[in-house]
Amino acid sequence: IAAALYGFPGLLLGPFIGQMADRYSPAVILLASAYGRFITSTWLAIVTHHELFLFGVFLKGISNLGMIPAEQVLIRELLNKEQILLTITLTNVIDQCIKITAPLIGAFISTITNSQGGFYLTALLALITSLLTIRIGFTTRWIKKTGNVTTILPNFRLVSNIIRNNHVLFSSFLVVLAVSL
Repeated sequence: IAAALYGFPGLLLGPFIGQMADRYSPAVILLASAYGRFITSTWLAIVTHHELFLFGVFLKGISNLGMIPAEQVLIRELLNKEQILLTITLTNVIDQCIKITAPLIGAFISTITNSQGGFYLTALLALITSLLTIRIGFTTRWIKKTGNVTTILPNFRLVSNIIRNNHVLFSSFLVVLAVSL
């Protein structure tokens, strides 16, 4: 149930929050997500009722949605094409290492403290992320984006047509779906 509640916000709200990073300052979106992660991680570390814990997991899922789109917008704006390719490669390697080590660290912390102790670490990391994001905001001058995104709802028909009419893209889409499944 917790895994479903954590992922469900991405299904419903992901496209909308992702567009916000294109429409507004990505630094503001990053900061809002970091503060949301801090608050929900602290909540998850101290909550004692099962139902409130599950609600906190749901809120944490929402708070995570702005990070990746805002990061992508910043990378696109701050780096040239060659730097982007190198950054994506490095980011993927680091991301995979973190996906391996983070659960081990969380399990270790939970073992020496309590089952929710690892959430204190995520709260601390979210606080550090907030401070770094403030620095990014001042570097980018908290600039409001004037992107070309005009609609709030994604144009599913357009995306469907693009995928159906490009056989390589369609195959790639199926591969991504299969890997995700």
